[in-house]
Amino acid sequence: MEKKSRNRLKIEDMYIKSSSFFLLLFILFFVTACNNTPPTETSQKQPVIPIKVKPGTVVSKVPCYTDSTKSYAVYLPSDYTPKHTFPVVFFFDAHARGDLVVKKYKNVAQEFGFILAVSNNSKNGQTNNLMNKILYNFMQDVEERFSVDPLQIYTAGFSGGARVAAGIGLFNKNVAGTIGLEAGFPAVQQIPDMHLTWVGVVGNTDFNYLEMKNLAKQLNAMGMQNLLLVYPGKHELPPPTIFKKAYEFLLLSAMRKQTVPINQALIDTVKNQYDQIRLLAQKKDDCIQQLEADKDLVKNLEGLTDISQYLSEIKKLSANHDCQLRQKEIAALVETEIFYQQKFDRSMNTENSGWWKEQIEEIYRKKNVTRDNRVKLMYQRLLNYLSLTSYLYANNSLKNGQMEATSKFLMIYQMVDPDNPEVYFMKAEYYAVQNHDDKAIQSLQDAVDHGFNDMSRIKNNKYFLNLKSSSQFAKILEKTKSMKQAD
Repeated sequence: MEKKSRNRLKIEDMYIKSSSFFLLLFILFFVTACNNTPPTETSQKQPVIPIKVKPGTVVSKVPCYTDSTKSYAVYLPSDYTPKHTFPVVFFFDAHARGDLVVKKYKNVAQEFGFILAVSNNSKNGQTNNLMNKILYNFMQDVEERFSVDPLQIYTAGFSGGARVAAGIGLFNKNVAGTIGLEAGFPAVQQIPDMHLTWVGVVGNTDFNYLEMKNLAKQLNAMGMQNLLLVYPGKHELPPPTIFKKAYEFLLLSAMRKQTVPINQALIDTVKNQYDQIRLLAQKKDDCIQQLEADKDLVKNLEGLTDISQYLSEIKKLSANHDCQLRQKEIAALVETEIFYQQKFDRSMNTENSGWWKEQIEEIYRKKNVTRDNRVKLMYQRLLNYLSLTSYLYANNSLKNGQMEATSKFLMIYQMVDPDNPEVYFMKAEYYAVQNHDDKAIQSLQDAVDHGFNDMSRIKNNKYFLNLKSSSQFAKILEKTKSMKQAD
């Protein structure tokens, strides 16, 4: 298990670099940031640049008054007024897609009456210094510009942004809770205290699935308020319904802490939802699903309503022989998944293309023949894990001019993730480096056909300089522009 953990940290250092230093910046910086005191020699506030933000509408770009080159997207609930304070969710996306995130989750913000603010600049791969400036300008501007409830400050993030959100929440007591979508904590030696309420969200085929399950297990053992929501999906922004469940848990936690009034209607709604899951599990004779529903219900409603029935059922199911056998089967499946991950990690540089084709074809075969859904999901996670791994290796070897290695890693990438437009975009880079212009153009077209619509990445890519005179290149740019506008 320990070896697996080290491999995971190694493979994902694209998300957080030099974590201990980064978190030190959190400690020094966010102690003042959430108290609206700039980290400068003077605490004198600058006047906020007026900008019209109409409640109930999405504003895609609000420039930060301390640095107008930085901005964020924001949604204010329709009943927003400066005369009252409102909860706020500071969101950090791995790809700085502020407008997309706000539009996806604005209805949740409207229903529960919180401010949703998403950085347009924070993303994976930035230096610590740049990231720190972005976070400060963003969070300070929101707190200066809008009427924020100091007892209901939350952070959230997707993928690498989830690690950023968690880092802020763990080391700043003014943050009441954090929602981590598809990724867990940054690398920390220890959790400073138990003040934070954490909600992890992960798709059942996400390559971070095991990490999120293990984190939940550790937090349970520590007694930290947390909930893990697993839904049918891969490494992507989850549906608004899942984000809603995550925010509900933060609200219920706030009720337990007596920072917000008791909302009996919400308590009853959550209880009914889990009761329905329990009844469905009973009908399917799925004691594991029933046990998990009981445990999640207790986490949500402990201290807010009578949960004795569910505690009794947890005790009964935990002692049930069939349920114990199924838990052992699930544990064995986890060990199998870890074994494969470690095997593939060791083999990326050592095994040739023929070996990899056999391994990948075997995974597809086993996935297709099994009737056990848990086994099927495990094999799909392995394919997604290889997608991330081969992407990282291909990207690194391409930057280092290792063309033979790049070719092998791209072959793996395409086999395990054939519908991913990034596969074909990187193939275009690979061919362009070798001056195979026709193949590069065709790969770019394949990327667009698979949904690639980031025109700036094509225009500003250093590998594509020789392609810019091509009429086909111009057509590809025009198509990405029209696709972006359609979105």
